[in-house]
Amino acid sequence: MKQKNLLMTIAIMLLGQISVAQTNIPNETVTDVDGNVYHTVTIGTQTWLVENLKTTKYNDGTPIPNVTDDLVWRNLTTGAYCIYNNSKANDSKYGKLYNWHAVNTGMLAPKGWHVPTKDEWSTLNSYVSSHTGISGTVGKALASNTIWSDYSATATIGNERKKNNSTGFNGMPGGVRTGNFIIIGMFGSWWTSTENKNNAYSKNLSWSSGTLNEEISDKATGLSVRCIKGDLTTEKKIVPVATVSEYEKGTFTDSRDGKIYKTVKIGTQTWMAENLNFKTNNSWYYDNKSSIGKIYGSLYTWKDAKEACPSGWHLPSKEEWEKLLNYVGVDQKVFGGKLKSISGWDAPNEGATNETGFTALPGGYCAYSRNFIGFGWDCQFWSSTEFDNYLAGVLDISKYSKGVTWYIDINKKVGLSVRCIKD
Repeated sequence: MKQKNLLMTIAIMLLGQISVAQTNIPNETVTDVDGNVYHTVTIGTQTWLVENLKTTKYNDGTPIPNVTDDLVWRNLTTGAYCIYNNSKANDSKYGKLYNWHAVNTGMLAPKGWHVPTKDEWSTLNSYVSSHTGISGTVGKALASNTIWSDYSATATIGNERKKNNSTGFNGMPGGVRTGNFIIIGMFGSWWTSTENKNNAYSKNLSWSSGTLNEEISDKATGLSVRCIKGDLTTEKKIVPVATVSEYEKGTFTDSRDGKIYKTVKIGTQTWMAENLNFKTNNSWYYDNKSSIGKIYGSLYTWKDAKEACPSGWHLPSKEEWEKLLNYVGVDQKVFGGKLKSISGWDAPNEGATNETGFTALPGGYCAYSRNFIGFGWDCQFWSSTEFDNYLAGVLDISKYSKGVTWYIDINKKVGLSVRCIKD
């Protein structure tokens, strides 16, 4: 009888272990096209990779470009990967960072796996919220119990790290790349395959939080990738950006320095489709970096802006800016989006379609104090229209708005971007 009771007790214990294990079942390993081997874990009804993706190739064997330059990275509209601080040590520990364009090919994950949708991440969050175990919070249950920075507040990932990772998900703080690399050790962020207009959804864990958070990220941002088992037939493939076939494109060579500018004809006006980058006595590159100037152009005082355009071109007046906007559309709330580049901006880059081909870029500005402000989120273009001896009119486009703002009270001595219009 004692032996029978003992067997029943063991059986009950085993059943209890099996029940607990439903939140953390180690599974087989998976090998990607590069030969990287990943462990897996089943959490609820889903099976996830336990490590961040490391592949340098799509699953059909096509190489993914490794882009190391910060400015080139933030202006990409095609798939690429990078390693945090371009350091191999970070690659082995945290995996690679990918932009969303690589995710959107549908070929980033190993065959038989896919980059999870926003809803699949939500399913994970929902399941773990009622199966946190010793971790106590969803964030701690998903975060690894090593590497994260310390944080004093209770129930956060950085506090009592030995209680982290009750699910076996092993979320790592691999940091982020916007252009620069930031917040490794404190922040882990993973792409979803779900698009949000010109951006895409991502999920993140923070050392100072105990939750799994959702964010809308610029598609050019470099984030980690975790894969989930199963094919996703609805996953988006690469889609061409909005066409500008309605607008006549060309080029112009500035005979003064040999620089070649893209141009676009919008209605009856022909505009440079790039910010002017001709050196004058009172012009600057943002942060005095020529690498920024090559893409975002120079910043000019109003006096120099009036004289900077090449022969046959000029600084547009307020009336010429208004003519452009009137041609683009009657709804002033979406003017900015139709002019804004879809890359080279910080998120959210609200409403950007660049359907005109004007390709407005956020070169920031050089304040009267000669401090540089606004790079990545604001572009201000001079007009030739002056308000008085000290102030002039400016067209402003922001990452936060689909529209544009017209200012008449900008000090002529600040440094702003210039777009030239053909005579």
